Amino acid sequence: MEGKDQSANAMVATINNMERQWNDAILRRDVASAASFQAPEFKLVVGAEGQPLQVIPRELWLSVLPRYVIHRHEITDVHVSIWNDVAVATLALTQKAEPLNHRDISGNFLITDIWVRRDENWLIAERHSSRQEKASAPVRGAFQTIEMSH
Repeated sequence: MEGKDQSANAMVATINNMERQWNDAILRRDVASAASFQAPEFKLVVGAEGQPLQVIPRELWLSVLPRYVIHRHEITDVHVSIWNDVAVATLALTQKAEPLNHRDISGNFLITDIWVRRDENWLIAERHSSRQEKASAPVRGAFQTIEMSH
């Protein structure tokens, strides 16, 4: 079992490292580097309050990247889960950026990247982006309260 745990830990470390590289390419607005992390079917799905999900295809996302000016960003937390040839990386990310076509893209985001392994290479097939919710109470505490009442 120890070998399996080491292998899983190695894959998690690989995805964490690739997340840093991928997000650094975005920060640099390096289209070629960013594209090298993406599967051909890549899409960005954005959740915005009061709007249907916005699905942005790979070609459009790459064409906008040069105008996506981020002054600074910080990945404050990462959680990675792996199931065979699929990995899901969920990131808490804070960024300060220029508005993009009058849309404020500064703030605290919850990002989920779905990675697929193809020919031993991990590629991002889909990215989900939404604003983090405001913390009115500790989330885990809210779930514990619900558990106790049942």
